Amino acid sequence: MAASPRLTGRGTAERARGNIRPHRACNRSTRRPLAEGGADHSDRGRSVSKPKKHTAHLIAVHQKREGVRVYAVLAQSATAALAQVAEMATDDMQVELTGSLGRDLVRRLGLKPGEMRLV
Repeated sequence: MAASPRLTGRGTAERARGNIRPHRACNRSTRRPLAEGGADHSDRGRSVSKPKKHTAHLIAVHQKREGVRVYAVLAQSATAALAQVAEMATDDMQVELTGSLGRDLVRRLGLKPGEMRLV
């Protein structure tokens, strides 16, 4: 007697015998036209613009004869964060991006979008 291939998984043997119907999502004949209340999928493939996420960027401010001050700025991009700190800085100060903060730290600090805080 030849060995039959072993069927594994729940309901595989019943599916092989034809006793189980395919999953509803696989059965395309159950879709109803739009007039009968079917889903409208006309916007598929179109890009829907999501609001940009904010990131807490760490900005270091160097000034002669003083220590380095680091600010956390919650902004949409690093350039926006640098611009926000640079407009507050004077001519003798140097501003540079040093890193970013994680989401949990931003929540603990209570940073709001556009806010700048000394860390």
